[in-house]
Amino acid sequence: ALCRRVVRALAALQDVAAVPALHALMDDVNARLEVVRALGLLRSPTSLPVLTKALREDVRVPVRAEAALALAQLGGPRARAALAQAARREKEAPVQAAIKQALSAPDRL
Repeated sequence: ALCRRVVRALAALQDVAAVPALHALMDDVNARLEVVRALGLLRSPTSLPVLTKALREDVRVPVRAEAALALAQLGGPRARAALAQAARREKEAPVQAAIKQALSAPDRL
């Protein structure tokens, strides 16, 4: 609970200087969902590999779904490519829906 509050506080700063600390918190399974959400809000291009890995490999469906939405917030061709690749292999309906939503954000991707 404390870690999640720290993550929310880091995101609220709206400062990309918080990104490395957030990346380090990805190992905390209890904070991962909040970390992914915060990385999307901060929109740092350095988060692309972290979010792509979360979308591709995380065992938790909510984390993968949030990673798809966060990638849309980052935007750009590399984020679109990661989403398109995930769309071809993702089996879970909530993640599929998030990917579809992310790919339909033409202003970012």
